[in-house]
Amino acid sequence: MNTPEFEDQRIELTNFRLWRALYAAGGIIGGCLFIIGLLVTRPSKPGFVVAIDTQGHFLATGQPVMSTDVLGNSLTRLAIETYFRYAFAIEYNRDTNDYYQSTVEGWSTAQTQKVLKTYYHEPKAGNDPFMSNLKYHQTVQIKDVLKMKPKDEYQVRFDLIRTPYAGEDGVTRTPMVATVNFQLGEASNGNPGFTFSDLDFSKEAQ
Repeated sequence: MNTPEFEDQRIELTNFRLWRALYAAGGIIGGCLFIIGLLVTRPSKPGFVVAIDTQGHFLATGQPVMSTDVLGNSLTRLAIETYFRYAFAIEYNRDTNDYYQSTVEGWSTAQTQKVLKTYYHEPKAGNDPFMSNLKYHQTVQIKDVLKMKPKDEYQVRFDLIRTPYAGEDGVTRTPMVATVNFQLGEASNGNPGFTFSDLDFSKEAQ
């Protein structure tokens, strides 16, 4: 039997057990408060850049934003990459192609629209997404986007990867290089504020 025979010994043992329980509880509570403090004071994770158009369509997402300067750079790269993917992609679904083309047209100046239309209508090149969408699928792989010395000018290097459907020849990869001026302004009339001008592109010399 663990209970002491004498009353004072029993009280002393009971008090000892109570104090031991209080110390243990205090340790647990202290540990919980320490963990809560770490969670509260830990810096929050940096946000991501997400670009959408005025209709709520998702365009692309970028890397975590560490400052307002990086935000501007990230959004610029996002816009340029999205623009080139939309401008040169060929999808099987005609509605998708129509959405890409209308978006690119809304972001382009008249000069840039003319350059792209010349590319789409090049004889026997198969660049028109509305004429070639049943023959093959074309994706755009962006390799790099470089800021050039002139204000608002960028160089874009990308590959056009054309995958024919059954019965056609094999997959082709065409390296391209382009220069374009990009300006970010205020959103209006379905445009998130993107303006692309002075577009020029060609096959990249190997």
